[in-house]
Amino acid sequence: MRASNISDDVAKEMVQNFKTVSKRNNILLAKGRVASEVYFVDSGYVILESEINGNPFTRHIAKEGEFITVIESFTARQPSKETLKMTKGARIYALGYKEFTALLDKYPTLEGAFRLVLQNTLIKCQARINDLLSLSAEEYYEKLISETPYILQAIPQYELSTYLGIKPQSLSRIRRKLMNIS
Repeated sequence: MRASNISDDVAKEMVQNFKTVSKRNNILLAKGRVASEVYFVDSGYVILESEINGNPFTRHIAKEGEFITVIESFTARQPSKETLKMTKGARIYALGYKEFTALLDKYPTLEGAFRLVLQNTLIKCQARINDLLSLSAEEYYEKLISETPYILQAIPQYELSTYLGIKPQSLSRIRRKLMNIS
């Protein structure tokens, strides 16, 4: 994502500060650690996972071309209540907190770009909350099929079921039902 008011020189310096993420496991940020980086998803997905009553819950999925971090932890410098995991084969770049804040200080135009990223993420989160509250699991799954079919191929069924707010067995039933209808 590139805001139109960012010059090529600023964009170039920003890109130079990003580092390729290389992890043996898929965990970018473990629960209880302070988020010290903001991530850019070049390919694949990053899953933001919370825990509710001891059960994992996929709260957000960042796709190619999106930024993600645990914003509460990143900005307040507090331990994260969430986990960030990248999908197998994902290509992720990280920008450290110090580099991020130095770039914001050096280039005030980045503040506006950052605000746009936050606004777009908030809009997506609010739409997701509305969907979870107003759609049945089957309706929400059908919406995902029509709007974001690529997620269904890349995200493991367990994470997809928690993203829908249901158990994996319920997702299997919904899939079977929809296959029988088609």
